[in-house]
Amino acid sequence: MNININVKNYVLLPREQQLLDKKLAFLEKILQNSKGNPSLDIDIEELSKITNNGERFKVSATFTFFDSVIHMEEMNHNLKTALDALFDDLKVQIVKRIKKYKSIKGRTAYKTKYAFLNKFLFRHKQNNKYSDDIM
Repeated sequence: MNININVKNYVLLPREQQLLDKKLAFLEKILQNSKGNPSLDIDIEELSKITNNGERFKVSATFTFFDSVIHMEEMNHNLKTALDALFDDLKVQIVKRIKKYKSIKGRTAYKTKYAFLNKFLFRHKQNNKYSDDIM
């Protein structure tokens, strides 16, 4: 898994770096058996102007996974809260995509397996009409 972390206008404190490493370790644990090469880009920025809602930090993540892209963005007055919310949403989306990918893969394999058997055993689709049963 490729991980890129970009920090703008801010220096991460050691406890914030530990929190970030802990969150990334959990994501790697989820994705340890995944095929392909997932990549994660995280941008942490301290805004120069505080918004009307008091939001001071902007954290965004772009995750490329199974030829699809997940983009999340969080703004908050506290960096820890923004990171927690971002990674919670990201985990939910990743688990949804993994389940969707596995179910599509399983359905396709099931159809392919039984399509071969049907051809091998000379089974054809039967189009039963109600009128055929009456006569």
